[in-house]
Amino acid sequence: MFETYLLTYFQVCAFNRTVQKVDEFLANEAKGTRVIGARSLEEMTARLKRPRRVMLLVKAGSAVDDFIHKLVRISPSTNESINE
Repeated sequence: MFETYLLTYFQVCAFNRTVQKVDEFLANEAKGTRVIGARSLEEMTARLKRPRRVMLLVKAGSAVDDFIHKLVRISPSTNESINE
């Protein structure tokens, strides 16, 4: 049910630093869905409509902070919505 809601109301773009994992996910688990893939953070932010909503599935800690800082550098306009 959550998947149906998510895919109905939001554009879902899968990204992983290991591009092969994105390709495998799209060919298997996401096959037949509206999920799209990105091969870089730049491509991911370009494919998502504004305002962008990003759900991180990243190990807690510095990895989360590092990922957020990378996203901010790519899309400076997101600075206004991030509280540091």
